[in-house]
Amino acid sequence: MIALVMGCSGAAKRSRPISAPPPTVAPGTCANPDRDGSVSAKPDIKRANRDLDRDGIDEVVVADRALCNGRNCHWNLFRVVTSKEATPCHEYLGTVSGATIEVAAVREAGFPELRSWWTFSDERALLSVYHFREVGYRLIETLMCHQEGGDGVRCVSEEPR
Repeated sequence: MIALVMGCSGAAKRSRPISAPPPTVAPGTCANPDRDGSVSAKPDIKRANRDLDRDGIDEVVVADRALCNGRNCHWNLFRVVTSKEATPCHEYLGTVSGATIEVAAVREAGFPELRSWWTFSDERALLSVYHFREVGYRLIETLMCHQEGGDGVRCVSEEPR
């Protein structure tokens, strides 16, 4: 498992995650990474490109600093798609929220499971698990975790409200 630490300075610290605005495009759609995905009206883009599917080519990973909470950001994921008939496009793959994103084993369509950690000011973190399905990443599970003596971490399911 590879952990990607992607910091972003921005909004004042809050005790709850900032909800990501609805994406401007649907997963699987060609888009502009500088203005599409979960972004504010005037995006202040930070890039943290990574090779998520381990094919040797970086996927485009961007966040709007205006929506960040300390190191926690909503990271919009795009892959470059080229074909003989069309010009290259940046296909929107979804948005993953957190300060740290762990890349797990490769799954469907060559894309790995992603786990993100939204950190709080105390010893708690929200762990979210995303799977690639058909054309993009979908949130599968969310757990609230807290530090337990030494290096131990205890997580419990976060029930929908």
